[in-house]
Amino acid sequence: MGKQNQQQALSPEKYIRTRARTLPLGTCYINANWRDSGLAAIFVTRRHINGHITHAAFMVDIFCLGLKESFWTFNQHPLDFKEFIENRYNFSNHGTPLIKTDYVLVHNIIYGAIEYAGELGFLPHKSFETSKFMLEEDDDLVDYIEIAFGYKGRPLYISGEGNPAERNRVIAQLDRNPGRGRYDFITEADAPEFFMKEEEKEREEANYQDPEVKRGLVSDFKTLAEGPFGTVKEDAGKLKELISLSDTIFYEYMVTEAELDKAAEIIEGLFGFNISDEIFSDEMLAGTSPGPVSHQEIKIQAERLYSMLEEGPTTDGLRQSKAMMDKYPGFPVFIFLYMRFLELKDKISKLYPKLEKYVIQFPGYLPLLHMFAVSFLLNKPEDTSRHIGDSLHLKNFYPQRQTFSEAEALLYIHVLTINYSNSGEFHLIEEMISFIDNRFPGLMPQSEILMAKLLKIPHVMEWCESQPDFQEPGRH
Repeated sequence: MGKQNQQQALSPEKYIRTRARTLPLGTCYINANWRDSGLAAIFVTRRHINGHITHAAFMVDIFCLGLKESFWTFNQHPLDFKEFIENRYNFSNHGTPLIKTDYVLVHNIIYGAIEYAGELGFLPHKSFETSKFMLEEDDDLVDYIEIAFGYKGRPLYISGEGNPAERNRVIAQLDRNPGRGRYDFITEADAPEFFMKEEEKEREEANYQDPEVKRGLVSDFKTLAEGPFGTVKEDAGKLKELISLSDTIFYEYMVTEAELDKAAEIIEGLFGFNISDEIFSDEMLAGTSPGPVSHQEIKIQAERLYSMLEEGPTTDGLRQSKAMMDKYPGFPVFIFLYMRFLELKDKISKLYPKLEKYVIQFPGYLPLLHMFAVSFLLNKPEDTSRHIGDSLHLKNFYPQRQTFSEAEALLYIHVLTINYSNSGEFHLIEEMISFIDNRFPGLMPQSEILMAKLLKIPHVMEWCESQPDFQEPGRH
């Protein structure tokens, strides 16, 4: 029996136990609010040689119980996995979107939560005996990230509804360790009000107009921002603290309510359209070459490549998108996808000459124009005006359309983010993030939000450096 047949003879569970760690790690996902909610819904993928995906899911309580449950799905077609993520888990944990994340972070969350819960007397769910083989060995080869477990230094048990036996068991154990009065207990129904009151308490305790409070905020921010930034970026806790300080300083001292109101009005005007569930619009799939090529054929091939694109940079993606470019030379969607794969391999700023050539070849193809605009803004910010041309705004480029696809909208958001960063109008970026979160929840990737937050940090640092005496406690 050949090696391939031997693999096929193994049960999925035995394959995971014996072979999963030989497969390369793929994309990992986590719910965006895992720190605040205390529940991390983590998905770890591994890719088979045929491109299929085996993934494991880990439900992790970082406040108290550690690993509550895990399960796995074996050898899925990549399009089936994409549909699985989108349809079943794109909005996990009460409407919070999943985001792509680094394996090292989820490894530290899972094993750190298991260790924390173990100190309280709770063991990981029995399913971990198999699902742990989807993870790397927990050894020194995996970088350590410091993560705070518990809630404000204490275990917080959030009890689900309809399982009084489990609740009694957990409370009895917490009474033993750490002991009565040394942990907190709420129900899921009480959780929103509990966290809201905690946030209100924190805001009331902080008087941002007090010169000493202001001095402390600026000092803490400068200490983090002036240190080795690469180290901060690798430490999720420090990065979150740096971004939080940056946001607080920006909103409390650097921008007025009137400016925010005006920014909100501008952003609402720029996004006066709907966004469909489709990845590509008909305009993105349209071609210029006549011939016996069906729209459906182009759509299938483009969506297949887009699913590969979401998994990250691969030589296979570059090769296949280039092959589609050669096979369908009159369809710029494949040039767009090829350039996106190149963007993952290199920085988009390096693609300027190629993008310039393609926008000349397809002058009315907006996705390539948007990519070109980003590259131009990054290469020649001093030559650009404060605002991109009206012709690049979606509502002006296609005035007859009321709906745009996900890919078109995300490119548009990226152009606006880089443009407003160049012009120092970070209040417009912040209002855009807020608007999209309310109007189109889950659309804007956390990576794009993180990029916007990081772009703002030098802007906040410049303001801090201009305020050495802190004599003006009010806003400018």
